[in-house]
Amino acid sequence: MDIINRLKGIFSDVLKINDNIENITVMNYDNWDSLAHISLIAALEEEFELNIPPEDIIEIYMDFDSVLNYIIDRRSK
Repeated sequence: MDIINRLKGIFSDVLKINDNIENITVMNYDNWDSLAHISLIAALEEEFELNIPPEDIIEIYMDFDSVLNYIIDRRSK
């Protein structure tokens, strides 16, 4: 399964959203609060076998694309 589909699954499971996942932002989706973000981070770390440092957690607290780009960048290292 490719990264985008895996990431969509995580967003769907954690944030309980099924439509327009690629367009989701922290500003346009009220359920993406700080607690949901911590759950999202935990799911990302497990799915992609990453350790996301605290300083990066804020970096990806924006939108689907920022999370996707972060995952792609971390997996290429």
